[in-house]
Amino acid sequence: MAPRRLPLHLSYRCALALLPPAAITPPLEAVRRERDNYFAHWPPHINLLYPFLKSPSNWEPSEPQGDVRATPPFHVSLICDQPSVVSHHASRKTVWLEPTSRSIHQLQAALQAEFSECNADNWRYRPHLSVGEASSDDGAKKLSSEITKSVSDFLACSAERPLMLDWYVDKVYVMEREGYYDRFEIVGAIDLGQK
Repeated sequence: MAPRRLPLHLSYRCALALLPPAAITPPLEAVRRERDNYFAHWPPHINLLYPFLKSPSNWEPSEPQGDVRATPPFHVSLICDQPSVVSHHASRKTVWLEPTSRSIHQLQAALQAEFSECNADNWRYRPHLSVGEASSDDGAKKLSSEITKSVSDFLACSAERPLMLDWYVDKVYVMEREGYYDRFEIVGAIDLGQK
């Protein structure tokens, strides 16, 4: 499926995103490898701005300014015992993990204010980390069970406590890919807490 048309200054080849550290991605990648149609194109991530400005790898090191860099680092947890499902239509569902931190919303709002020209959508921002797609409600339930089990086995958790993957967010990653079907690579980072 071809991407929808964008204003000329934006690109589906560029994004600002949060990336979980490699130490917590094995249970995510085990499921994504088999169930995520976008596994070859994206690392596990939470998008903050996508699509983004063309050619962010050409930025000056001082960009961005203000509230974005002043945003303090924060902890985030992905809720893994109750994955969310969004239904695009009857035969296409996406299963994702939602983060607990409201700080992501504050960071995204600061980025949106800094890069107001990236506001091509009127969608309400809903942070999430996609783990895969399903073609039916039953398939989505099965995928939800798979990711819950994968994380539970990885953490060796008992059922009594909430099942979460935690990490410390201290930077926003600038992502870019060569072509629409290529894999996103890190081309820069914006450090948080730099007043």
